[in-house]
Amino acid sequence: MDRESGAGLLQQALDAHGRGAVAEAEELYRRLLGAEPGNFEAYLFLGSLCFEQRRLEEAVRLVRQSLRLRPASEHAHRFLGDVLQALDLPDEAVARYQAPGRGRWPL
Repeated sequence: MDRESGAGLLQQALDAHGRGAVAEAEELYRRLLGAEPGNFEAYLFLGSLCFEQRRLEEAVRLVRQSLRLRPASEHAHRFLGDVLQALDLPDEAVARYQAPGRGRWPL
């Protein structure tokens, strides 16, 4: 697999993220988004990385961007609900958990 292709960059980012190399993972997710600004997975996983680091406002922005790209993603709606809950926004979180038109798990 070409390590500089979208799929290659995503896999490298996921590998780095999985082994806890946060700075490397973030750089790879952002590089992927620079090359493919419509990459749903890169927005969602970068949002996850930000959430794990308690960069909650940034996580909300990134997950919302993923939902603009794939509005029926049940996974993204649920994850956004989790981030909003962490921000102590329970009403908004519940709205995400109950969002109409959500698709099937996982993405």
